Amino acid sequence: MSSNHVNSQNMKLEVVVFGVSDVDRAKAFYENLGWRLDIDVAEGDDFRGVQMTPHNSEASIIFGKGVISAEPGSAHSLVLAVDEPPGAARGL
Repeated sequence: MSSNHVNSQNMKLEVVVFGVSDVDRAKAFYENLGWRLDIDVAEGDDFRGVQMTPHNSEASIIFGKGVISAEPGSAHSLVLAVDEPPGAARGL
């Protein structure tokens, strides 16, 4: 891996995804912190995803039921946002 290519890209941690055992309780917790609700979507009884963003942040969290296969409370996926995905992939 060449650090010159990687460092030339504008990369940001944009989203952290994790499961929770009680979606409504988690949503209320982050709302009480003043976080913005971006989306709350459900599909049947097996999936519900909520995305929330802290004030003045470029990063968000996504949590819910059925959003990942890991145990509730464990972070599973990190999304690295880049300006030019093909250029970033060549540098990795």
